[in-house]
Amino acid sequence: MPDARGAMRDARLVRYDTGRYPFAALAARAFEVDDLGRLHDKPGLYDDGAGRPTYQDNVALRTQLRDRLADLGFGTVYTALMREVVAPIFGCGLAFSRNPQLRVHLAGGPSASAWHTDHQVLHRTDQINAWLPFVDAWGTNTLWVESDYGTHDYAPVPVRYGEILLFDGTFLMHGSVANDSGHTRVGMDFRFAPKQPGVLHDFLPSRARSETLTSLSSSGG
Repeated sequence: MPDARGAMRDARLVRYDTGRYPFAALAARAFEVDDLGRLHDKPGLYDDGAGRPTYQDNVALRTQLRDRLADLGFGTVYTALMREVVAPIFGCGLAFSRNPQLRVHLAGGPSASAWHTDHQVLHRTDQINAWLPFVDAWGTNTLWVESDYGTHDYAPVPVRYGEILLFDGTFLMHGSVANDSGHTRVGMDFRFAPKQPGVLHDFLPSRARSETLTSLSSSGG
């Protein structure tokens, strides 16, 4: 990661072939739009009585996307990505989420995710986070992450369509802010655990150097 500091130096952007793994095209078919970044312009997409999209609108569209993608072969494409792109990076088998978390962050809407670490939610220490937008993501429509454990100095991480951000979301605080970019973000995130001992800490050396986090990882909590 260029210009990254602290534990975010361990983060990596991995490129993949959007022709072989056409997540944007599948999501556009699911929503019946040509441009996912302009999804918020689709008439009748959400109840605009409040004048601006709400968090509940984001959630409702995530559910709609999940249900529609199930009929479009999305699961097959996702599994292929994990086996053909992500697993070879680590040189071993991966235990990964069979159902990734789909995300919609409507332009003009509030934060789609409060600040958190995945350890606070899942209480697991053996996983690496992957964040994959179906559109180019930057500024207020992308993921924001602190630079190092406990610094709370959140900054946006630009990720283009065709890239996967791999980072230590288990212990790095991350989330999103109100989207005033004018572009809707649609995407997914998922977690996975390398099956070979030592691979996790080889990939995340900053975590291994932190005595507090090493203690948490050793205790499993």
